[in-house]
Amino acid sequence: MPILESARRIPSGELVHYFLCPGCKTNHLFDSRWTFNGDLEHPTFSPSHVNLIDVDRRCHIIITDGVVQYLSDCTHELAGQSIPLADLDALNPPEEPQP
Repeated sequence: MPILESARRIPSGELVHYFLCPGCKTNHLFDSRWTFNGDLEHPTFSPSHVNLIDVDRRCHIIITDGVVQYLSDCTHELAGQSIPLADLDALNPPEEPQP
């Protein structure tokens, strides 16, 4: 599975990009509110992206040239680290097979 996925929103047809974050365990979704350099292998999105999962969980990232910078206000173990998108797949647990 590619790290950065693309999909079209229904019914608007807007193209969005997203990835499963191993830090907060949720998808980070980038739509037309972000600028995108068009490179799926080495993406850059601007401005930064914040996922507020609940009152105690926050994930704040910047993606530049395919590298995810986890800002210091993240509330998970990747806070303060920079990790290439290509390396994030190894941090996500494999999906459980469906019976």
